[in-house]
Amino acid sequence: MSSYGIMQSLQSWYGLGIAVILAAMSVYLVALAIVRFMFFKKMTVNSTKLLSEVHLAVTNNDTKMLADLGNQRASDPPLRILLGTAISNQDLPENELREIFSLVKMKQKERLSKGLSAFGTMATIAPFVGLLGTVIGVIEAFEGLAASGAAGPNVVSSGVAAALWATALGLCVAIPSVVGYNIFGNKAKRIISELEVVGHELIILFRNAKRHKK
Repeated sequence: MSSYGIMQSLQSWYGLGIAVILAAMSVYLVALAIVRFMFFKKMTVNSTKLLSEVHLAVTNNDTKMLADLGNQRASDPPLRILLGTAISNQDLPENELREIFSLVKMKQKERLSKGLSAFGTMATIAPFVGLLGTVIGVIEAFEGLAASGAAGPNVVSSGVAAALWATALGLCVAIPSVVGYNIFGNKAKRIISELEVVGHELIILFRNAKRHKK
C-alpha cells in the first residue's frame, strides 16, 4: 500500500505540480465558502415580521415608522432594500412600481449570485486538472516500461497507481465545489423568490391603502 501511496505521486514533477495547483484551488474554495456563508447569514431576515411592520406603518400612516423602514444601505439584505425602495416610491403608479421592483431584483440577483461562477468553474476544471496528472503519469509509466524492456503488469502498476492519485485529488476539490455551488445557489434562489412574493404583496398593500385614502 505504501508503494502506491500519495507520497510516491508527489515525487514526480507532474504530481507535485498538480498537487500544488489543486491545493491552491482548495484553499480558495474554503475561503470563498466561508465568505459566502457569512454573507448569506447576514442576508437572512424575517420577511413576515418586516411585512407586518410595513403593513402597520402604511395602514396607520405612521410617518416615523415609514421613515425608519425606508432607510436603506447598499449592504442591507435584499428584502430590506426592496422594502425601503417600495416605501420611498409608494405613491407611484403600479406599473412604474413594478419596473422599479424589477430593477431592484436584477441588482440583488447579481449580488446574491456573486461567487457562484467560481464554484462552478472549479467543479468543472478540477477533475480535468487531476486527470491531466494521471495521463502524464501513465505515459511516464509506460515510457519507463519501454526503456526497461521488462514485461508484466507489476512493472507499471506502481506508477499507474501513483498517477491515479492526481485524479483522486481533483475529485476531492470538485465534489465540495459542486456542493457549495448547489447550497449557495439554492440560497440565492430562495431569496429572489421571496423578493418576488414580497413585491406582489407590497403592490397589493399600497393599492388598498390608496383606496382607503379616497
